[in-house]
Amino acid sequence: MTIATGSQIGAALALLPLALWLQPAEMPSPAAWSSAVALGVLSTALAFVVYFHLIRNTGATRAISVTFLIPVFGMLWGMLFLDEEITVNMAAGTVIILVGTAMTTGLLSLNRPGANASSG
Repeated sequence: MTIATGSQIGAALALLPLALWLQPAEMPSPAAWSSAVALGVLSTALAFVVYFHLIRNTGATRAISVTFLIPVFGMLWGMLFLDEEITVNMAAGTVIILVGTAMTTGLLSLNRPGANASSG
């Protein structure tokens, strides 16, 4: 958690000179600032806390596997909210992603009973 906090503070400090140099001609409204702060706190900060909790409780491999599902959910949200069409290739890709994720996390194994992985 200390490393993540330090990297976020470091990134903010690195971006501060650019933010000051590239200020907009007109400052955003208080509502826009509130929205940006809410996104930063509720999305990014909360996600970091949950993610590091997940790493501690399930391990790094299982925790990182949630990122494999981003394309699947992107496709789902596109279908639900933007009326995008799901193609056969997209469905096949989803199956590959889900099988790969299941294999990575140990939920699915291709080892056959009696097969020796070291022989060959």
